[in-house]
Amino acid sequence: MALIGEIRKRTWLVFVLIFGALAAFILTDLLKGGGGGATDQTPISNLYGEGITRTEYDKLLANEMAKYERLYQGQVPPEIQQQLEDNFLNQYLSEQLYQKQYDAIGLTVSKEEYNDILQGEHVDGSIYEQNRLFVDAAGKFSKDSMIKQMPAYLANNPEFEFFLNFMGEQTEKTRLSSKYNTLISKGLYTTSFEAKKAYLAQNSKIDFDYVFKSYSSIPDSTVSVDESEIKAYYEKHKNEKKYESKDAMSFQYVEFSIDPSEEDKALAKDYIEGKIELFKKAENDSAFVFSNSDSKTLDFAPKKSSDFPLELDSLLQTADTGDVFGPYLDGEYYKLSKVLDITTQKEATVRHILIGKDKYGDDVNKLKVKADSIIRVIRAKNNFEEMVSEFSTDYASVPKGGVYEWFDEYQMVPEFTEVSFKKPIGTITTATTTYGVHIIEVQKRREGKKLSVATIDAEIKPSKETIDLSVDKAIDFRNALNKENVADTAFANTARRNGYFVRPVNDILLGQKTIPGFDNNVMQIQRWGFGGAKIGDVSDEMVFEKKVIIAQLQNVKVEGVPTFESVKTEMGYEVVKEKKAAIYKEKMVGSSLADIATKVEASVQNAAGISLSQTSIPGAGNEPLVVGTAIATAPNTVSAPIVGENGIYVISTKNKVDATIPEGYTFENEKKSATSSMRSRVNNGVYQALTEIADLKDNRDRVNLKGN
Repeated sequence: MALIGEIRKRTWLVFVLIFGALAAFILTDLLKGGGGGATDQTPISNLYGEGITRTEYDKLLANEMAKYERLYQGQVPPEIQQQLEDNFLNQYLSEQLYQKQYDAIGLTVSKEEYNDILQGEHVDGSIYEQNRLFVDAAGKFSKDSMIKQMPAYLANNPEFEFFLNFMGEQTEKTRLSSKYNTLISKGLYTTSFEAKKAYLAQNSKIDFDYVFKSYSSIPDSTVSVDESEIKAYYEKHKNEKKYESKDAMSFQYVEFSIDPSEEDKALAKDYIEGKIELFKKAENDSAFVFSNSDSKTLDFAPKKSSDFPLELDSLLQTADTGDVFGPYLDGEYYKLSKVLDITTQKEATVRHILIGKDKYGDDVNKLKVKADSIIRVIRAKNNFEEMVSEFSTDYASVPKGGVYEWFDEYQMVPEFTEVSFKKPIGTITTATTTYGVHIIEVQKRREGKKLSVATIDAEIKPSKETIDLSVDKAIDFRNALNKENVADTAFANTARRNGYFVRPVNDILLGQKTIPGFDNNVMQIQRWGFGGAKIGDVSDEMVFEKKVIIAQLQNVKVEGVPTFESVKTEMGYEVVKEKKAAIYKEKMVGSSLADIATKVEASVQNAAGISLSQTSIPGAGNEPLVVGTAIATAPNTVSAPIVGENGIYVISTKNKVDATIPEGYTFENEKKSATSSMRSRVNNGVYQALTEIADLKDNRDRVNLKGN
């Protein structure tokens, strides 16, 4: 009967396992070439024009996995295995990419250096710290401990030498990379000429007036654009790098949430209740938690009452060692906790009003005056909660009447704590902190309990019946659309008529592992969107952990030169900008900025103290062309209209102040700063440059999902 109960409790798991097995079967077939996907001999990567086939990759991965199986004695944790499967190809390709550079310059790690890293004078302690070997109480590597214990490890554990070699191999790769990047970094420096130029650009200033007409302020109705004009723009600009496309898809969807029913909640609660007596009698609490808990959380650190649901507070304050309390609801779990140890701490409850600097200003004296006036009203009318709503800027506590309940002496800033724990109960007074002035009423204090507990839990998960109800709603919505390919408006209107909200998801890259708003199992969306669906197509129901969705494909981008449809909207906006600019270039001419401002219903603005190294105009945005024109324009002359990033400008330079160089100034600070900045970007910059030169690509997703 107990076994039957466990199976019934996890009916949803049977459904998920069947679904997962089917998905795995289909996906394996896809990865191995079934269904028009990859074949074993299709290259799934590229490095300097050479590729690895699926067969070759599987062998490499199997060899690497064998190392981990030996390291973990055959029990590789699922998360480690998943990380290896996801990241191994990119890691392997990156190593090959760098190895070509190492070979070219003869860069190696000598045997002596290798031994020094592992157990010599310059041991890399992180090797051992991450595995809790030869460490002190603080978890830091101890060379003395290594010297004393290493012989015993080697003598008594035949696998320890393998472990050392495994970790040494990883560290050797890191050391080679560090050496290579250091060589490049040391070759980067800033010359005195470059430093001087940067100094002059930073310290020379310019003032100019300008008239600005933002593109967004110009009504779209002032221009008309037809598709032929956008196509002409596309043909002219499609090869520009900023439009270079990656495989990506955009879709919109309607979701049908899978919310556990009351029966599902009762099932989880019943399961926990059935463990009460067993938990009380359990001699090994860790083993009991691991065997009987869905989350298997082994966290026995002391917890305050505020770490538990509020309704448990009075129960916790009377709890004794060995007590088991629950079931109690905590988020998506029913929980049962066993008290292992009890300590106490001073706790206080107060309510407060924050007269915050963010709203009332930085003048503390004025804040104190305001606080005193509020206190007088509270004492006269006994209306603390009303004043919280009206004046407090601690918005998180306002819904609770300004109350902070049962906090300890270490949670708040010192000034707040001083009042809360030292002033008599019932006192209303103030405390000044970096946030402003607090009006605090001390309400209660106590010796509160901190409990170390072992906790088992049962996640409230939807049953198959609950999931089926959401699936049925999704199918009904899908059937209401009547046909495969529908207009966006039809999809949106059908959703609206049925009371559903349409949610957009834009530019999901091929192979992207996560999508905002979804759990990690997004492969089914990828298979649908990249596997042959056409723009406008509507998906079948797709089931996730907490929702079912029906999606409509809105756009698909192909790697390389973009298709017209994929950039039509973006380029259409550029055509509109060009037309707006042309209209206002004709209007924005005149002998003075005031006249031009009147013509286009704008105002004359001023940009003061703009450095020559600055490309941003306060209030207008990043405008390098405008700043450059201001530098090049003679003072007190009106420029021709300038087509900027954010709008059209006309400028008049008022004043230029060239920087003066102090006598004997050597620009050492500028050289150090610029050199440090360059060197800080070496690691990432080198990798990006090498991947571009080698055209390094992991094409697994492209081959698996698109078959090419």
